[in-house]
Amino acid sequence: MAWKHKYNQWKQDLEEQLQSGLSAREYCLRKGISYKAFFYRKRRLSKFDDSVGTGGFIEVQIDQQPITSSGIVLRQGTLEITLDRDFDTATLKKVLEILPC
Repeated sequence: MAWKHKYNQWKQDLEEQLQSGLSAREYCLRKGISYKAFFYRKRRLSKFDDSVGTGGFIEVQIDQQPITSSGIVLRQGTLEITLDRDFDTATLKKVLEILPC
């Protein structure tokens, strides 16, 4: 398989996984892709393409509607985490550690 074809297929897989809202592990299981190979491809692509992230950060969108509380909402795909103003930071840290982002 020529590099350009591999690159395009790998990039398509990464984009599909992000748009699916599935964890990387679940996406790989459904598509029959090795989980280890998926992240290898992601690392390789990130060296050549700035639009391919290496993980760790997600885009945060701020809602411009009037704020009725001082809480925030974190969203990625179909996952949504709502935090009240006085949320417990230790609990949030535990939740974020187990998420497959």
